[in-house]
Amino acid sequence: MTTIIIPDTVDKNSIQHATSIFANCTSLNSVTIGANIANIPDSAFLNSGSTEMGMTVTIKSGSKLEKVGQKAFSGTKITAIDFSNCSALGTFGANAFEGSELKSLVLPDAVTNTGNNTLFWGSGVFSGNGSLTTIGTKNGTVSGKVIIPEYVAVDKTSTKL
Repeated sequence: MTTIIIPDTVDKNSIQHATSIFANCTSLNSVTIGANIANIPDSAFLNSGSTEMGMTVTIKSGSKLEKVGQKAFSGTKITAIDFSNCSALGTFGANAFEGSELKSLVLPDAVTNTGNNTLFWGSGVFSGNGSLTTIGTKNGTVSGKVIIPEYVAVDKTSTKL
């Protein structure tokens, strides 16, 4: 399997409890997540992605995504992910990108540390990831908007915030 498309017609809660649904798909190079998906399950893409081509993830416009589960992208060959279409995003589960090859993370412009747009980080979200260089929004950096706690495991000396 090289491509996964979760269409917009899939009910928002239909894969919510499908732990490890696409785990260990080592030939996977393209994932499209439909706008109605509210939760990416725990370990959904654990250790997935093509060694030769990497793995791209596209989240459809108008996304209702609220949560990225624990270890959802842990150990993957993903290099970038853009959550800017995910205005309801509120949680990254523990170790969500642990040991992945993620270099760039784009957050929704509205994300803050307070109020309705607070983003909650699980422990070790980026642990074991030495590739991460940028966390920002489409309109710039998150500096001053989002506090990334130490337990998230971001190397702040090499990551532009």
